[in-house]
Amino acid sequence: RTDQQIKQIAMGIALNTFRLIVKSNKNNDESSVRPSSITFLFFLKAIRKLIPKEIEPEKRSMILERTVSYCCELGLMNDYVLGQVKSICSIQELTDLFQRLAGNELHEFSQTMRASDLPPAWTRNA
Repeated sequence: RTDQQIKQIAMGIALNTFRLIVKSNKNNDESSVRPSSITFLFFLKAIRKLIPKEIEPEKRSMILERTVSYCCELGLMNDYVLGQVKSICSIQELTDLFQRLAGNELHEFSQTMRASDLPPAWTRNA
């Protein structure tokens, strides 16, 4: 197997695991697994390391946006998760992503932005 094939298999495992956690959380029963900031941190790291931007940019962008959106929806964004997002995106991609998610709540983005600069709802459970 090639290195790329191994990365695709690993990303498939990471994606399936993440989906199981999300599905379990949406069931909302006592035995469900609840995602944490660490769940998002490691899944974003998998995206960064296992989906090459040059080979699958659309897939990478779509998974990234859905992941960040769900993280913000749950209020689990923190500085570590934000750091992973920053390491995946260019400044322009990051600005576009956050503007789509925040609308008018987020006026400016910079590489030095911290989680405390984001809308409070995004960090409320982190």
